Amino acid sequence: MIYVGWGQRVRGVMSLDDTLLPEARSAIDALRDRGLHVILLTGDLEGAAQRVAFAAGIDDVQAALSPEAKRAALKRHRMQHDAVAMVGDGLNDGPVLADADVGIAVGSATDLARETAAIVLPAGGLFMLPWVVDVARSVRANILTNLMWAFGYNLVALTLAALGLLQPILAAAVMAGSSILVVLNSLRLERLPDPVSARTAEVLSDAETIRGGIDVPVAFGSAIERG
Repeated sequence: MIYVGWGQRVRGVMSLDDTLLPEARSAIDALRDRGLHVILLTGDLEGAAQRVAFAAGIDDVQAALSPEAKRAALKRHRMQHDAVAMVGDGLNDGPVLADADVGIAVGSATDLARETAAIVLPAGGLFMLPWVVDVARSVRANILTNLMWAFGYNLVALTLAALGLLQPILAAAVMAGSSILVVLNSLRLERLPDPVSARTAEVLSDAETIRGGIDVPVAFGSAIERG
C-alpha cells in the first residue's frame, strides 16, 4: 500500500499487486498432471504470495525469501527430488536459476535472468512449459533407446565376429543399417506437437465460445517469429 498526502492528511491510497498471467494456471495444472511438484519461491510478503499461489493453484508457498534463501530452498528440494527446474524472471532470480538443474527464464525476464537460464521462453510463452517437459522426456527416452540398441548390436556383432561367424562385408552392412535405425528413431522427435499451433487453436476456440454466435471476425497471429 502507498499512501499519498499533504497538509498532514492522507489524500489517497494506492494498492499495488501482482497480476497472474492468463496462461499460468493452465500451465501449472499441466505440469502437475505430468507428475511434477510445483513450488512457489518468492521475495514477496506472505499475504501477496498466498493470493498469487491460490490463483495459480499452487499449494506449496515460501514467501519473503532473499536470493540466498531461494538458493537454500533449492538445495533442500534437490535432496528430496532427482532434479529441480526453476522458472523466474526477476533480477534476484539469477543466482537460483544458475544453481538449478534447469533454469528457465520467461521472455520478459531481466538480462541477468536470461543470461543465467539454460532455456529462455519467448514473450507470452509460459504456456510452453509443459511442452518443454514433454520434449525433454522424449529426448531422454530416445537417447536411452539408441544407446541400448547400439550396445546390443555391438555386443552381438563382436561375439559373432570373435567366433568367426560374421564376415567383414556383412558386418559393414549391418553397421550401416544400425546407424540408419538410430537416425530414424531420432527423427520420431519431429512428430512432437507444435505448442504454438496448439495454443493458436485453443485461443481461437475460446474466442468462438466468447462471441457466442455473434458474427465477429476473429484473428490470431503466431506467438513466435520463426527464422
